[in-house]
Amino acid sequence: MYQRDPLSAAYDQLAAALAAWGQAHPWAGRTVLVRSPGGDLVDGGGLSRHERAFQRSVYRALNSTGITGPHGGAAMQNPDWSLMRRWGEPSFARVFLVWRWGERQRPFWFMVTPKSAGRQAAPGRGELWVSDPSLQSGGQGSVKQRFP
Repeated sequence: MYQRDPLSAAYDQLAAALAAWGQAHPWAGRTVLVRSPGGDLVDGGGLSRHERAFQRSVYRALNSTGITGPHGGAAMQNPDWSLMRRWGEPSFARVFLVWRWGERQRPFWFMVTPKSAGRQAAPGRGELWVSDPSLQSGGQGSVKQRFP
């Protein structure tokens, strides 16, 4: 049975606060720093396990309508809001020549916009994740689970 990733759930309170801020201040961008412990796995999309979990939680906070779906999760169709986001370059606690290790810090910039405006700003990109399995992620037990 499908279960949400516990690491994503750990970010829910922060993600809900950020989504609420974004809805209260549409078109205002904001940057937060996401930290990952040293040795955190990085997926094929270049995000660490903590970064991916944070991003999933932000999308869930913004899109969840509170309606329980057929698999027990919240329905993910918010008709009003769209999330524009961009990850910055990661920095590391320790760097020596070409080796980087220790805690990873990465800026996450986001802006909440009305759904129709988000589609206009990024034509043709709204359904990209559907056609590219490497961009899809799932919870624990899902066939698309990225991390153990």
